Amino acid sequence: MSGPLRLLPGEGGSLPALPRQRKGNRGRPSWAADPIDELAERLMEPVSAAVHPYEVAALLESDGLTGDQVSTRYGRPGLFTLAADLYARVPRHYPEPPPAADPWRPDPLRCAVRGLVFAHPGLAYVLGSGLLEGARAVTGLVAAGLVAWAWNQALSHRAHLRLAAGAGAAHRTLRLGAPAGALAASATGLVLAGPGQAGAFAAGQSCYLGAATVLLVLGRERTLLLALLPVAAGAAATLWWRPPTAVAVAALLATVCLAMLAATHGYGRRAPCRRAARRDCRRPCRTGCSASPPGCSRCSRGWRTRTRWSS
Repeated sequence: MSGPLRLLPGEGGSLPALPRQRKGNRGRPSWAADPIDELAERLMEPVSAAVHPYEVAALLESDGLTGDQVSTRYGRPGLFTLAADLYARVPRHYPEPPPAADPWRPDPLRCAVRGLVFAHPGLAYVLGSGLLEGARAVTGLVAAGLVAWAWNQALSHRAHLRLAAGAGAAHRTLRLGAPAGALAASATGLVLAGPGQAGAFAAGQSCYLGAATVLLVLGRERTLLLALLPVAAGAAATLWWRPPTAVAVAALLATVCLAMLAATHGYGRRAPCRRAARRDCRRPCRTGCSASPPGCSRCSRGWRTRTRWSS
């Protein structure tokens, strides 16, 4: 009973040879899907945006993939080897940055407003023609206009360069340069035209050009256009009747004063604190900046200091 059984006629007395178990991982059949390809397809978007295999390794680790899973499921000795394989299989496709605004795109409304702003000051000469008598008055007016134009062009260029460093630097440039230019042009007009009506007209012209330069640099063309409404209204009235000298002077002074007030309000604003980022300050800023509550670090420190001394 202990001998081998004969299963078929002519078969020997030994047991049939059994296949030995292979050592190591068995190869993947040719008909089976590659799990790495499936993983690459699932992580296509983040892997395609990676710039180094280490980013892919960090992504796999954050996905919860362990070393045992890498060796048993994907047949790779380690996580970094699998990451390098994925990085090589997936083509690079970096996301495009959002389209930037075209700085050269024309703004029709702004161009129209600027055209009106540049054209409306000419109405002041129509309204104030009775104040300009004689060649000396015209000479002083032209000379003052040339001095103001040259000064304001240089001031505008300088202020636009300062805008790159921040609005505060540009405001300081305009605050110092605009009054100096208006004073130089007014002095030129007074010297050449005399201290009469023509000299006063040249001084008003110089002050308006300085204020207009400030508003144009700050991009407030609409405010300047509103300041020109008194002159525009007075010049339009000359189509039907000749306004008295007092009315003409009042309209001219109103435009000059409105432009100067708007310019003073424009560059007189304080820039916000550069370190206005703290959220623990519950008091409004007391340092003159435009930071709104919760305030800035400077006002926060000042409030704490005052509270400590008051207590």
